[in-house]
Amino acid sequence: MMAAHHRDADSPGSGRRIFRLATLGTAAIAAFVVAVGWGLDWAPARTIVPGWPATTPATATGIGLLGLSLATAASTRSRLASVGAAVLVLLVCLWALVLVPAGFVPPGDSPWLSLPSIATSVTLATLAVGSLLVSGNPARRYRVVGLVALVGLMLPLHRLFVLALSGPGRTGASPFDTMSLPTATMLAVLGIAGLLLHPNLPYRSLAAARDTLGTLFRAGIAVAVFAPLLTAAGVLLGSRIVDQDLEGLLAWASTAMSLVLASLLWTGLQMFVRLQARTESLAQRFERLFRFSPMGKVLVDDTGRIRTANPASERIFGYRAGELVGRSIEDLVPEPLRDVHRRQRNEFERPGDSGIGASNRAVDGLRADGSRVPLEITLTTLPDEEGEMVLATMADISARRAAELALQESENRYRQLTQSLPQLVWTCRPTGECDFLNAQWVAYTGVPEQAQLPYGWLDHVHPDDRDALMSSWKAAVETGDDMQVEFRIRRHDGLYRWFDTRATAIKDVEGRIVKWFGSNTDIEDRKLFEVRLHETQRRFELAVQATREGLWDWNLVTDDIYLSPQWFAMLGYAEGEVPYRGDFRATLIHPDEAQGWRTVLQQHFDARTPFHSVECRFRAHDGTYRWMLDRGQVVERDADGRPLRMVGTDTDISDRKVLELSLRQQTEDLTRSNADLERFAYIASHDLQEPLRMVASFLQLLDRKYEGKLDDTGRQYLDFAVGGARRMQALIQDLLRYSRAGRSDEPLVRVDMNRALAVALDNLSVAIADAGAKVSPDVLPPARGQAGELTQVFQNLVQNALRYGGEAAPELKISGECTDDGMCTFSVQDNGVGIAPQHQDRIFELFKRLNPNDGKSGTGIGLATCKRIIERFGGRIWVESQPGAGSTFRFTLPSDTEQR
Repeated sequence: MMAAHHRDADSPGSGRRIFRLATLGTAAIAAFVVAVGWGLDWAPARTIVPGWPATTPATATGIGLLGLSLATAASTRSRLASVGAAVLVLLVCLWALVLVPAGFVPPGDSPWLSLPSIATSVTLATLAVGSLLVSGNPARRYRVVGLVALVGLMLPLHRLFVLALSGPGRTGASPFDTMSLPTATMLAVLGIAGLLLHPNLPYRSLAAARDTLGTLFRAGIAVAVFAPLLTAAGVLLGSRIVDQDLEGLLAWASTAMSLVLASLLWTGLQMFVRLQARTESLAQRFERLFRFSPMGKVLVDDTGRIRTANPASERIFGYRAGELVGRSIEDLVPEPLRDVHRRQRNEFERPGDSGIGASNRAVDGLRADGSRVPLEITLTTLPDEEGEMVLATMADISARRAAELALQESENRYRQLTQSLPQLVWTCRPTGECDFLNAQWVAYTGVPEQAQLPYGWLDHVHPDDRDALMSSWKAAVETGDDMQVEFRIRRHDGLYRWFDTRATAIKDVEGRIVKWFGSNTDIEDRKLFEVRLHETQRRFELAVQATREGLWDWNLVTDDIYLSPQWFAMLGYAEGEVPYRGDFRATLIHPDEAQGWRTVLQQHFDARTPFHSVECRFRAHDGTYRWMLDRGQVVERDADGRPLRMVGTDTDISDRKVLELSLRQQTEDLTRSNADLERFAYIASHDLQEPLRMVASFLQLLDRKYEGKLDDTGRQYLDFAVGGARRMQALIQDLLRYSRAGRSDEPLVRVDMNRALAVALDNLSVAIADAGAKVSPDVLPPARGQAGELTQVFQNLVQNALRYGGEAAPELKISGECTDDGMCTFSVQDNGVGIAPQHQDRIFELFKRLNPNDGKSGTGIGLATCKRIIERFGGRIWVESQPGAGSTFRFTLPSDTEQR
């Protein structure tokens, strides 16, 4: 999570240790002088250099105490010792500068009572005040500390310059020229240590700067410090470089060099103060950013302890305010990961000379309640005066981790879904290169996925479709719009099938395309259906044109209507000449039919009729009216049953109407003619009855009166006349029955066919007995008709079978059955002479007899009467026969549905 680092020699903390060693070394020298020189009364120790005045015990003690104070000033653990030593130095200086000159304390004879000189006392006091200021840990005392350090440094440097130029025994009239060489040297070292002691003073950085100011500062320091020292070294070796006449000039030069050094140091201090102001402003901003940052931030020292933490980090780890400070960074690492974390922390290296390093990784943190929290951490190394610190910036990525897991799960579901879909599914990169083909695509083409990426799939597209497909695909990639195109893809067996291909661009929150998703749906069957549908529509249009029917499609919500071209052609209007509104058609309908049209239409709207169908006249373009059959049906209704859409046709029936009028007139004329004929036949047959009866009566009278008197010829003529009269009478009776057959307007009723047959057989009982016939009737089902006329049908058929029987005695079988189509079939089967197939239809015509001279009685009206009766009841009659094999007469009648 975080790493600590070893401090090197270039760090500010290392610089302070060097200066502490320098001040402690100076204090040790002073202590040696005091302890050895004066304590043991050893002259070589008191007089370090022959000919130089020795440092007094008081001076040495003050220098030693000042060195101790400066050495411990920047340490909070030794602050009391630093302040105490500085206070003792001030007391010594107070004694030398105030108490003794004022006479409060008399000077003694003991060397230990030999007080420091004024220059030495002022220097000691000044540096002691600087040590006190540093020990107070001021926030804004850079100018004061710097000024105090400069004053404390200038006096011993000035004395060194004077001694270097004029000799070690030189003393001037000024009280500041009484400082000895050892004292000046040690105080100069202490002064430099005081300048560099404060952690915020910039001289070390200024001395290391690579710009012009740094160069001048280093040159000035070299000239102001090392030149006098080198000169002093030459003096100590016994070589004088100037004579007495130049002493004044050298004193001024020494002062000037001191001022040059002071100005250089002051200029650097001023620049630092301005830089420090900007630094403090940036620090305040950093502090606000650190404290109010939404991301967690903790600062860790080189021992792995948390120095500070912002509120966001406390919220992330679940600690209260201030609880993280002082804790080990290991407390925020889960137990299984701590060994790895320690190894990573030890291996973390600071990158180069910039003083700032960074590392970014995603790890798990340990919350106060023992739970884990996923974090993304950025590590930054920060230089510090006490060592290197590590700033850890943390973001809680729980939501992102959950989103990633959800995304992974979604990706897995997406993969499973695409593999299970019947469609051919694929994805492409934003630039259009295909990067995924599902299993269905691979199975369909029979080629591995990798062989078809990124554009190998194009080889399976029909050559005639490739150019159009790539044109559409490139346009979609450039614009980001969805794509929909149809093309053919080759199957693994070489056959091509049509596919409907759709592609959609998946975009991020900024609208950039991140992926293309597409699918291909097999529409081969739909394509074939469309072809067939097109052909069907074409045939329908041709059929509509051939039938002269105009189509219309009426939107009942908007009242918009579509009218086909044939509709306009039928009435002579041009397209666009009439408004495309549904209600306008009512204005074209003849006034006599308009209300009826509306009534029928409303009945269909109310769902009372399944269709709308009405005949009415429409006004054509030339002003004439044409008859139309207007038919339609509501094809859409809402949830409440209100009609929404209706389609229909208008058929020109003008020609049919003319024909219907003609047929109606002809039918009326024919009906009237038939009625007249039937009335004539009835009257004629009725009126002919009397003359025939009279002729028959007189012939019978003539036969009785002249019985035995007529010869054979006369008897034959008389028999012919009587037979003709009887046949004429039978013919008239049959004709009368035929004219009456089918004329009844009475409704059809249920008829017991067994009863009708029994009546007919009873009427023919004498004829049946005379013929020796055998009649075998089955149980007959009921049918609908009229009992009297159906009795006549059975009577005519049985009589016909008796009349045309063969040589054997007649045998008749009568049966009947009903079928699911609502009809009953009845059969009269005989064993007579039979009928040839080519004559089977003729026998039902009026007055048609196959052999009029066969000697058989009959008028040729009976079967025609049966046909007329059966057809009036909704049935039909026919015969099945072969010559010599008998005949079977069959007829149908509506079944009695109430009994079924």
